[in-house]
Amino acid sequence: MGRKRTNTSTQSKQPTAKSKQPAAKSTAKSTDTHAASIEINGTDAQADAQADAQADVQADAQADDVRTVDAVVDAVVDAVVDVVVDAVVDRREVEVEYPEPIHPMDMVSKHLGEPLVVEGDRSPVSDHEAIAVIAKDVSNDQSELVVLVEAIPLEADPSDQTDQSATAQTETVLSGPVADELSAAIATAHQHETELEAHLTALDQQQQQLQQQLTQAQVEIASLKQQLAETQSQETALKKQVTTLKVECDRTTSQLSQCQEQLAQQTPAQQELDQLKTRITALTQELEEAKHYIVQLTQTRSSATPASPAPVSPAPVQRSSRSTTQHHEQRPDQRHGQRHEQRSPDLLP
Repeated sequence: MGRKRTNTSTQSKQPTAKSKQPAAKSTAKSTDTHAASIEINGTDAQADAQADAQADVQADAQADDVRTVDAVVDAVVDAVVDVVVDAVVDRREVEVEYPEPIHPMDMVSKHLGEPLVVEGDRSPVSDHEAIAVIAKDVSNDQSELVVLVEAIPLEADPSDQTDQSATAQTETVLSGPVADELSAAIATAHQHETELEAHLTALDQQQQQLQQQLTQAQVEIASLKQQLAETQSQETALKKQVTTLKVECDRTTSQLSQCQEQLAQQTPAQQELDQLKTRITALTQELEEAKHYIVQLTQTRSSATPASPAPVSPAPVQRSSRSTTQHHEQRPDQRHGQRHEQRSPDLLP
């Protein structure tokens, strides 16, 4: 009997493993969504983090719903198996208390709430026969439960007509407390199925939105990479220009320093040159005055008569005094002019 219970538990876990496929699918979708959000590389990090968190919460809720359905189905199967086992145990206890043989199906019917044997069939049976009958009934009930659980469409797929036809064709024939529990479990499973379909629809919509955002982000990333390449090229060209300008600036600074040094060395000579230019200008002016005075003397001498000597012009005296005032020491040309002025009256006829 213990071996049969182990087999029953093993068979009851098959739909559980199948029912966990939507959870794996939702986990895969969550993983894909998270991987897609990572590829955006920080362009919209906060929005991606919020979307990932929301997707993880919905995936966890979906997994919790699937685990709840599995727990309900396991509880129903365990309840049926426990009823059968308790019936056998009760039969053993009754046989100990009452020596009259009791049909084992009566104990099963007492737990299930309905008679399983005909009133006329009260012949005593052996333990092996009772166990065989109970095992057969348990196997039939378990097969019906497995078919019923497999008929529940846990994954939202409107085009799948097979699950709907299987659900319509596989209806339980049990009645009593177990049937009520099974009906409640089925109703709960349908409710969870509806909720899971809503969650899957929302996840699909979010996945589409994230896919669109990912595509847009990839386009933006490509544009940013192109702009970055252009900016780097411009930056390289600007760096070259800056280097060239820096070299020219250093050269100009060196030349300016040399010019400043040369200017500092040429300042006294420039001052002397300015003084010489001033003296040359003054000498040129005096030379012009001397030429003009010589012309006047020549004209005066040519136009004067012998009887009336021409009076000495005071101009040279004034010029000499002006020259003496401007220059404290007399130059040779000035002394020569004075001698010429002194001899001028003697030369007149």
